[in-house]
Amino acid sequence: MTQSVNKPIISISSSGECPRAASARLLGTPEVLDATSKARLERAAKEGTRWEAFVLEDLQTDFGYTIVETPYCEPCDRNGHHVELDIGSALLVGHIDGFAPPALVEVKTMSRFQYERWKKSGFDAFKKYAFQVSLYMIAMNCPAVYAVKNRDTGEIDVTTIDTPPFSMAEIVNYLGDALRANAAGILAECPETEQYPCGFCYTKIGTVPVARGNNPMQPTEAEVATAITNWRAGKALELEAARLIDPAKATLYDYLETSGQKNISTNGVHVTKVGDSIITGPDKDLLAAALGPEEWAKYQKETIRKGYVKISDEQAGT
Repeated sequence: MTQSVNKPIISISSSGECPRAASARLLGTPEVLDATSKARLERAAKEGTRWEAFVLEDLQTDFGYTIVETPYCEPCDRNGHHVELDIGSALLVGHIDGFAPPALVEVKTMSRFQYERWKKSGFDAFKKYAFQVSLYMIAMNCPAVYAVKNRDTGEIDVTTIDTPPFSMAEIVNYLGDALRANAAGILAECPETEQYPCGFCYTKIGTVPVARGNNPMQPTEAEVATAITNWRAGKALELEAARLIDPAKATLYDYLETSGQKNISTNGVHVTKVGDSIITGPDKDLLAAALGPEEWAKYQKETIRKGYVKISDEQAGT
């Protein structure tokens, strides 16, 4: 149980996230999530707990491990062996899924696409998970059995980790930006790295790297009017685009259907047939080659995801 402490508390499972998101959590910045997104995350958390139990059972029956399950942590109202690490400037708190003596067990479940990333790059593609298991191993001073399950196929990748992927010094140094920002009462800088593209964080307030912070400037009435005019013009362009795109999609679907191919990449566009529909999008390699380095860099910046605003055009009756 975490005792009352006069220092920031950081979840071990979140220790490797974007520094700006971490500082937002420490400052108590509210999460900007609609009801659908919140419900989806809650369901994902419940599903994750159920999957953990299945994987722990599989490790015992299919892989020969002797699994010691952890008791329910009543003070924290969740499953797992309670772990605390005091790093001086903060208290790190987490919960271990189970034990396969002499090792601890950490379970992750992933979609097929994330699982493929895991198999290809391991912790290099999942820094957040690497921090988490490193801290558990350091806290318990033991190796780890790391089990990753593909939810789509049922495949399980099991790895024994003898040395923590990251040292305590590396983790404390990484957390420094968020802790220093928290002490100053501000948000840490947005890193905009490949693993943490701007807008990917669920604590979206202030994550876009413009001078807005937690208190954005109030737009003038003229700026609002201009925004509405531009939005309407953009919607008109979308309708015009649909008149071109929809028939093109039908042609591409017929081509894939009659040729027996599942996907094609040509002229900077990747087309995939899924059931009775197709998914189109820019093929990154082809598009990068077609645009050139300067235009490709500009395209990537312009396609970074931003916050979502629902707009209804009352004049159009929608």
